[in-house]
Amino acid sequence: QQQQQQQPHQQQHQQQSGLRAPVLALRRAQDASSTSAAASRFRVALLAAEASDERVDGALLGMAAAQLARLGLQDAMMSLCAFAWCRLPQCGGREVAELASAAAKLGCDDPQFFCCVAAYCCESPYAFRCLRDVSLVATALWHRSRELPQMDGASAFRGLALAAAAHLGAGGKTSIRDIAEFLHSFANVMHLAPLSGGPCLCNEPVSAHVLTLAAAAVAPQLHFASTQDIAKLIGSVAAAWALLPQLHATVLQPMASELAQAMRFRAGDFNVQDLSLTASALTKINILEDAAADVLCEQITQKINRFTDKDISLLLWACSRPGWAAERCTEAALAELQERDLTQWQVQDLCMTSQALAKLGQAARPQLCLAAGEVFSRQLRGFVRGDKAVLLWSLAKAKVMHIGLCRLLVRSLAAEDISLLARDVVSAALWALSVVWPCLPPTPDAGPARLLQCLCATEPWQGAPDFEVANAAWALAQLPPALVVGYWPSLTAAAAGVSLPGASVHELCNLLNGLAGACQAEVLISQVSVAGQLAAKVAAALLWRLSNKSSEELSLHDRRALTATLEHASSCSCGQSTELLALRAFILGSETCCSPPPQQQPWPSHQEPQKQEQPQQPEQQQQPQQQPQQQQQQQ
Repeated sequence: QQQQQQQPHQQQHQQQSGLRAPVLALRRAQDASSTSAAASRFRVALLAAEASDERVDGALLGMAAAQLARLGLQDAMMSLCAFAWCRLPQCGGREVAELASAAAKLGCDDPQFFCCVAAYCCESPYAFRCLRDVSLVATALWHRSRELPQMDGASAFRGLALAAAAHLGAGGKTSIRDIAEFLHSFANVMHLAPLSGGPCLCNEPVSAHVLTLAAAAVAPQLHFASTQDIAKLIGSVAAAWALLPQLHATVLQPMASELAQAMRFRAGDFNVQDLSLTASALTKINILEDAAADVLCEQITQKINRFTDKDISLLLWACSRPGWAAERCTEAALAELQERDLTQWQVQDLCMTSQALAKLGQAARPQLCLAAGEVFSRQLRGFVRGDKAVLLWSLAKAKVMHIGLCRLLVRSLAAEDISLLARDVVSAALWALSVVWPCLPPTPDAGPARLLQCLCATEPWQGAPDFEVANAAWALAQLPPALVVGYWPSLTAAAAGVSLPGASVHELCNLLNGLAGACQAEVLISQVSVAGQLAAKVAAALLWRLSNKSSEELSLHDRRALTATLEHASSCSCGQSTELLALRAFILGSETCCSPPPQQQPWPSHQEPQKQEQPQQPEQQQQPQQQPQQQQQQQ
């Protein structure tokens, strides 16, 4: 009874809040003059409320956020975030959603506010009364999760998933727009792990549960979906495809097939951004039927001249992966890139485009040369350490001899803190450095040697996939032995854990080339013995694979590299093993069936990778092996 008697007094107090009149003035503002006056009055009222520690109704804060977003008042929204972050527990789910959505829309970068919003989602997930509020908060937090490492995004989205599952499982009517927006944000953060430790979000049971419920809710409403909804849903399925393999057959593949058919019949209504996002997403799944692929590629080729720079980079990334996009869209994408002015491109788009062009091989070399020239003209201004590593890998992969840019990238990376890079990026940079090493002229600052020591000190082969271990072994064999002698014991131990039956022929060749190089480098006697024994096992596995007529064949590049390696290894003890001698005899005996090798080039021919996600297929440089012989002849 006392609470009921106090409620009218509280409502009267809230109605008399000093913020009420300024918020209503914002609501009435229509032109620039009234908007400016209302914004100034609102900021003054916020300071007064803060000074008096006034208890403000959450609904009033939500209304203020909605009006500030409508009028585009970023400064006033920043002031509101600074006022509201400690008062969020007093607000309802709708008010928190309006505040977060307005702050994200206006580009507010208040980390304290967004961290409190994430904590609210984790602690009070069922405060959100509808799926629309959940999707608004999810979209706002997704955009900030990449910029705020101190925000616990995994815990926040776990709470949002619980709220979304409650609304989807209740059987009520939910808008397909809200489902698409929530899934698009949720699927792109499922790789996150809580800051306090624990499994990633994708390993939580609620992730699979909410995706299953969302897929069931989407199917009967798909004919109401807009093209933007279809594009977001396809992107959600593509993002979840690699993280939730247990849902492929039951949830993701049926959903992807229905979305592909919806895209097929609505492709003419897709704008250029939706086309590029849909193409890149469907390339990840690679289950698109020919009829749908033809329709999508037809729309892409018709509208490609209207693609933005970001759209072109996404399309090229899709074309760099084997599948329908590579077969149908590569020529049009390269032709359009040739006509673009790269001086206006963003750094991120240049790096993504360079990486895609390197994977496309010889056909994309002219475009990659243009991109390399643009990067060199900028002198790496605005490029972070990860961008530089990607660019160095791209030049090495495509064999683009831009000595000035290679030297600049190596010097710049040598001055960076390599330990802050991801392990796979360090592994790619190590492989790239070994490829471009023979072309780098001596420098007074010894930048290449410094970078090599920084890369090897992180030991990127520890905990790496088998193909990266093989690449690292190949890379160290191409570098000066005196600089890498101390890292062979660690790499040899990692190579001993490689699954030889599961490795490809190319990976076995790279691993054998590296281990044979370790023996020739005269490492510690104990390590020579270990490397020799391991090289014999790899040679036996490779000989069995080749002699049993497996589906994998020895490429011309691998054949030439193995022949040279086994020839040089014959002078050391490990080269006299029975396994290596038998492999050498087999390769020399089958050379008559192969076409003669082409004329030796400064850069060897490019071998397409067998895995697409990372730079996985190193190629042995034979020119540096010929230089000592040429110098002896000249002397």
